[in-house]
Amino acid sequence: LSMYYLVYVPYSANRTIRQAYNDSNSLAGRLALATRSFDAHPGMSYKPREIMFDRLRGSMNRLSPDEKREVADFVLYEIERTLDGDPKNALVVAKGVAILQPMASPEGLEYLDRLLQHLRDQAPEREYTYWLSARQEILKGNYREAIQIVEEFEALTPWVSEALLDIKRRAAEALGDAR
Repeated sequence: LSMYYLVYVPYSANRTIRQAYNDSNSLAGRLALATRSFDAHPGMSYKPREIMFDRLRGSMNRLSPDEKREVADFVLYEIERTLDGDPKNALVVAKGVAILQPMASPEGLEYLDRLLQHLRDQAPEREYTYWLSARQEILKGNYREAIQIVEEFEALTPWVSEALLDIKRRAAEALGDAR
């Protein structure tokens, strides 16, 4: 019995997630395989979730509106499962928020505020927390707040990525256009 749980279950979960990563499968099939893999070995599902989220984020431009809704439902479900199983796992939450932000409605952005607060609690000094928070403020039209978030991170470290500086530039340009 222990061989089953120590060897076969992780092997089976790995085999299933590799099938989910295969772009030749339909989106619905890939998402179902991923869920099946995560269910098979929940304790070892966080890194595969991160990878699956990265793959989904990279393919969002090729998806139809219906497929994007399907991805959003999947990502929301998996974020909630992550929070239930390992609330300190901020990276899965961050990668999920990165997928959801561009397609979120105003109500969806309000929901994402809760997840961003979770990131601020669990990963307060991570650049991705600041980047997602600043991006969220831009999406809500709060450009001054976005600039302030980037400047908070700049005060922590001289090493700021181009992506975060780009958020600051976009917010400043938007304020310049609004005047």
